[in-house]
Amino acid sequence: TENYGNFTYIMNMYTNKNFSEKVEEYPLLVGISQRLYINMQVQSGDSDLNVFPDECKATPSTDYDAEPDHSIIKEA
Repeated sequence: TENYGNFTYIMNMYTNKNFSEKVEEYPLLVGISQRLYINMQVQSGDSDLNVFPDECKATPSTDYDAEPDHSIIKEA
């Protein structure tokens, strides 16, 4: 985008495909092959701005490089 400004990124997790059961308590324990539904959006003054995540992973801490890690989105 040509504009500059403040951007707020919002990511919410849901436990169903209808996005009606929002996860409110963390940490969330998830089983292998259990589906999570993630809604991502960006708020800004630029109405044409979109979010296109190409990588997302779960780690046991807030450290991006923590292990073990589990890919949620990989090279989308």
